[in-house]
Amino acid sequence: MAALVALSVACDSGSARPSGVGLQIAEPTDPLRPEAERGVIRTDVETTDYAIDATLHPDEHRIEGLERITFRNRSTAAIDQLAFHLYMNAFSAEDTAWMKEGRGSHRANGQGKTSPWGYIDVRTVRLVEDGTEIPMVLGVDPSVATVDLPSPLPPGETLVLDVAWHTHLPEVFARTGYAENFVMAAQWYPKLGVLERDGRWQNHVFTFHSEFYADFGHYRVILDVPSDWVVGATGIRTAEAEEGERTKLTYEAAHVHDFAWSASPDFIEHIAEHDGIRIRQLHTPQTLADAQAHLDAQIQALDSMQPRFGPYPWSTITMIHPPAQGLGAGGMEYPTLFTSSPLYELPPPVGWVVQQRLDGRFTTVHEFGHQYFQGLLASDEFSAPWLDEGMNTFSNSLVLDDADDGAWAIRVLGHELDVGDLLRLDMGQLDGVGVVDLPADGFRNADGLYGRVVYRKTAAVMRTLRNLVGHDAFDDAMRTYATRFRFTHPTPEDLIATLAAELTSDPASPGQVALGDDVQLDVRAWLQQGLRTPRGVAFAVRWVENRRVEGSGGFHRDDDGQWSETPVEDDRDVEGLIVLERSGSFATPVQVEVTFDDADPVRVWWSGDAPTLIRTFPGRRVRSVHIDPDRHLELESERYDNHRYARRSERPTTATSDLSDLTEALMHAAMLGVGP
Repeated sequence: MAALVALSVACDSGSARPSGVGLQIAEPTDPLRPEAERGVIRTDVETTDYAIDATLHPDEHRIEGLERITFRNRSTAAIDQLAFHLYMNAFSAEDTAWMKEGRGSHRANGQGKTSPWGYIDVRTVRLVEDGTEIPMVLGVDPSVATVDLPSPLPPGETLVLDVAWHTHLPEVFARTGYAENFVMAAQWYPKLGVLERDGRWQNHVFTFHSEFYADFGHYRVILDVPSDWVVGATGIRTAEAEEGERTKLTYEAAHVHDFAWSASPDFIEHIAEHDGIRIRQLHTPQTLADAQAHLDAQIQALDSMQPRFGPYPWSTITMIHPPAQGLGAGGMEYPTLFTSSPLYELPPPVGWVVQQRLDGRFTTVHEFGHQYFQGLLASDEFSAPWLDEGMNTFSNSLVLDDADDGAWAIRVLGHELDVGDLLRLDMGQLDGVGVVDLPADGFRNADGLYGRVVYRKTAAVMRTLRNLVGHDAFDDAMRTYATRFRFTHPTPEDLIATLAAELTSDPASPGQVALGDDVQLDVRAWLQQGLRTPRGVAFAVRWVENRRVEGSGGFHRDDDGQWSETPVEDDRDVEGLIVLERSGSFATPVQVEVTFDDADPVRVWWSGDAPTLIRTFPGRRVRSVHIDPDRHLELESERYDNHRYARRSERPTTATSDLSDLTEALMHAAMLGVGP
């Protein structure tokens, strides 16, 4: 029988007990939270609805399915064809686009030996109106297919199709499949592509780096599974019926663009509630002790992201923890449901001196974050994967920044490294490469750039811009973007235009942000460099000295043309001189701090437009110069030459400064070994 348990006590993690842990929290009756909690949702977003009846045959690793698709032509053109994704066919043979790129491996998980292949076999496609059967034709790759309509479907009209199919699941290695008695059913049914406004289909081939893009709709899914199997799925469970040794479970999901589910007879249930949202975890016996840590991470993510990006609109969150043999399904997002990964402890002696929170806890934060940047802001992940993966990674970094115990990601002997420190390491690997705003197939698996560029460079770009323009102003602009484009398909231009408009200091100068000292940041031009060029950020202090001001001592010709000597004034004033260099090709404003022997420090802004800046300080003796003293430029990896003392100025030595230097040196050395 299934080990279905509602925990009566929370796993002890030393943290405060979240609301609702250990209670018998009922399944919600509506897949959406009440309007007062979720906010207003547009009524015109649901384009494609699915009603699916599916039967799992675990011994045969097969799902038999029948789906009724209701599709509304919301484009401006009549269409004579439907375009389908058959994602599972990416794993059907060695010569598919996905397999040729992935070579049978994903995130270090290889194909299984017993049943390595997966596929979808579509048997029939029928128009419900008159029963006409329409052939489905595979495209240039078996992951895409088309259906020619008997007659064009005009704009604004609706058609209803019945599609019968079966899916053969592979052994888990790339997000989906089975592992012994565990099933992860993801991208498991025939699914329509997206009909763009102009009547053209976006129906990309499933490649190694391309993820998913679909329209919003309503799902009603009946899953027929063995009675001793525990199921977690998108949406809410609305019905349950026993039929002999099998159970039919009915799920409803609203305003979502996908449906995924997982099942196992070994799942143990852990239920909690936070902010009126039912949080359900499905664990194996081996991972159950980590339930509270994942719950803490989930609550931390909700409390950080809702104020920034608007309320989470759905009534449930389901978190799947795959068993050890099914880790290939870990770390992936679907509407209202995601898979996480295990916690881990660093082995001694490293674990004695190093603490980290980048294990399964961060996976939980990251995969939940996709509920916003993939679930609500359903951008075209094939054309611009950074709008989801990169912006989500950026948002996850803010969750760590908001942590009650500080913004650290790694602690070494108590010395903290934050997300900005880690991002700088990655930026050091992008020497003249790394354009963010590319389609998914613009990256190759072999070059290892996808994760570093799409995920982490995007995060470094946005964190740097946020530091430059001010956290509050940037957060307000992002909230506007997230609110304006909820339940739509925003493009890169939508995000850039929103940031440029919302960050404007003066309406008469759109897109310009005043930083001080007559220095302005052009948001569009700055993002153009950060997202659409490989330019790197690098600054250096090239020279600092104190010199005597220009005097009149020495021999000069007088009015009569005779040489005469003027004595040198020994007590003449000095002036400080600094020479700064922008050695990187990315032109960005930067703040500079100058300290003096005989005056208070000053901070000035440099536009960074010119390759050098020479500045004098008459009457002052410069002690030191520090470019970017607050470490705002998280795109800049090399910082050793950002700080320099004038000759004959003694640098103060403290334990803190020495440890800081040591940390930066270690980080620099580690750059050679950092990978995505």
